[in-house]
Amino acid sequence: MGVGNQDETAIAFEGSWQEFAPIALTNFVLTLVTLGFYRFWATTRERQYFWSRTRFIDDNFEWTGKGLELFVGFLIVLVLVGIPFIALQFFAQALILQGYGGLFFGFTFGLYIFWGYLGGIALFRALRYRLSRTYWHGIHGGTDEPGWVYGWSFLWKNVVAYLCMAVLFPWSMTALWKERWEAMSFGPHRFQSTPE
Repeated sequence: MGVGNQDETAIAFEGSWQEFAPIALTNFVLTLVTLGFYRFWATTRERQYFWSRTRFIDDNFEWTGKGLELFVGFLIVLVLVGIPFIALQFFAQALILQGYGGLFFGFTFGLYIFWGYLGGIALFRALRYRLSRTYWHGIHGGTDEPGWVYGWSFLWKNVVAYLCMAVLFPWSMTALWKERWEAMSFGPHRFQSTPE
């Protein structure tokens, strides 16, 4: 199956909903029964199916990620971000109750700036993880960059976009897309991106 008007293209998806339906149904039931705990393994099973049915030139992709990796990543985020966030919310409320409104505003503003920065790093690292677990002919993608610089770029471009009543939001998204992808490579070849 080709993409667009061509019968043969460099990349094509060769799966069907009949093949995917049992995977999706099983994942849904197991996620429901485990109260969401199985979600990480469900994501892995779905990616394994989609990657194995996606042909690029002469071979299909292979997903090598594990559900346990996603679960451990979730636990790390929960411990390093979630729990401190809840504790800081109580601290912010205590500032209001003690009459420190200005300090509360400054603290809350700084907190949201920090979460925006972390959100940018999370987007960058999620793409890096997916590429590092995607194989084709034994080659995988990724980057050596940790994403710290991208986090700042994500933050200031989104702040500028929203300060202009979201008029610059398309510019912000395309610029960030380009920056994120051009930091990545597949094997020795770096990605090139020219969004408009």
